[in-house]
Amino acid sequence: MSELKDRIRRARKEAGYRSQESLADELGTTRDAIKTYELGNVVPNDVFLKLMAVKLGINEEWLRYGTGEMHARTEKDVLTALSEQYHLDGSQLAVVEAFLSLTDEQRAAVVDAACAIADKVKTARHDALQAKLDKRDRAHAKLDEALDAEEKDAAASSSSGSASAKSSEKRA
Repeated sequence: MSELKDRIRRARKEAGYRSQESLADELGTTRDAIKTYELGNVVPNDVFLKLMAVKLGINEEWLRYGTGEMHARTEKDVLTALSEQYHLDGSQLAVVEAFLSLTDEQRAAVVDAACAIADKVKTARHDALQAKLDKRDRAHAKLDEALDAEEKDAAASSSSGSASAKSSEKRA
């Protein structure tokens, strides 16, 4: 694992600051301060490390301790990764971005509204399914009545037909 002084130097160079002076100007300090940090003669304070991480777009944990990735994941990086992972088109990504840009209260209101809509959709689907089932049950009941009537008619004509046949046999 590299030392803090090496990570400071690497971060400066990878961010495109060729000189210690140009980084010092960006961070509001002196070239000598940057030099002493990069030589390891002085350990920068917390405020400086936070500022450097933010300005250079690097992971503060990496800068301080050498852990994790060097480059901080920006909001754009995270959204791009989500878009790729879930195959979001431009409109879908815009919805995610818009949702994330809301305040906590606004996001809670959106979630509450979405839940209310989902409940109404669920109820409507349930009602539609129940209506289909009721219609099917009524159709089955009519078919059962029709079959019962046919069976009754068949039984009646069968018994009257056999009675006629018996009377014809008696005459003969």
